[in-house]
Amino acid sequence: MQRPLRRCWRWWPIAALVFAEVVAAQSGLLSRQNVRIFRQGHPCPLTGLTRNACPGWTVALVTPRCAGGSDDAANMQWLTTLAAATKDDAERRQCPPVAAVRPAR
Repeated sequence: MQRPLRRCWRWWPIAALVFAEVVAAQSGLLSRQNVRIFRQGHPCPLTGLTRNACPGWTVALVTPRCAGGSDDAANMQWLTTLAAATKDDAERRQCPPVAAVRPAR
């Protein structure tokens, strides 16, 4: 008889990958490729660079996904970190919370 721990190592990597994809799709994370496209046309307001960090600034969506916004570069904008936090708070009040997805047992 195998131990339950040994059996879980067979499916655990697949379950973790699927769970991570679902969480990323439902969370506020932007795709790296779309942010890269946005930054090519809109360099950092502070440094003027299209690569590396932009201290004090973050890329945010103009219209949130829950309000019908898309995750493409045309719907992105630069916001200061403080303005982005304020906008995130307003979006949390506007958009319904997403139910947590748990893997099947």
